[in-house]
Amino acid sequence: MIAYCHKWVKWIDWSVGSRCGPAHDEWSKVLLRRLYGVGVLMLLLGTIFSGAAAAPNEASGEPISTTASAALPASASGRSIGTSENATPQAVCFYDSNGDSVHRSASGFAASGHGWWEDPFNTCPPGTKAVVTIQLQEQGTDGVWRNAGSPGQATVYAGGGSANRATGRVDCVNDMETLWRSVVDVDLVGIADPPDKYYTPESLVECRR
Repeated sequence: MIAYCHKWVKWIDWSVGSRCGPAHDEWSKVLLRRLYGVGVLMLLLGTIFSGAAAAPNEASGEPISTTASAALPASASGRSIGTSENATPQAVCFYDSNGDSVHRSASGFAASGHGWWEDPFNTCPPGTKAVVTIQLQEQGTDGVWRNAGSPGQATVYAGGGSANRATGRVDCVNDMETLWRSVVDVDLVGIADPPDKYYTPESLVECRR
């Protein structure tokens, strides 16, 4: 029988006085096979655990990096909406410029129109005011729109109504039916805003300047 003995196996079995020999050689083979099997098993387990640690674990609640973008909300009134923000990111305001159609004034022989602004999503800082400017325009017989009279201006809160709007007014020369419109410009106080202007719908008014 071929001798099969290792020094480290004898060291493990020193308590029983192991020594190299045919009988002990068989015992050594069995022990080595078992140790080899245990080593392979531990190697496999180590590979499995290291792979699991490298992969993201959604079930464990670990954060997964995502990117989202917010869409600009549509205007509640269907009119053009402005966006403004100043140097501080907190001062963001989605606002709506608005105005009524030019009409005959209830007091005097004149054309009149009003402009205001709204905060439909309540995004503007509390107490925000805006300088609202309204310019009335009439269409000439050549089809060209021209400014009529001086612009009206007021510094007001959002919402409109008689207390929060700017008024444009032009005296009539005669009652010839004429197309009118107004241009409303809103400048938020302390907050930079785009130069957009709102044009009110055209209206036929018995007033010629």
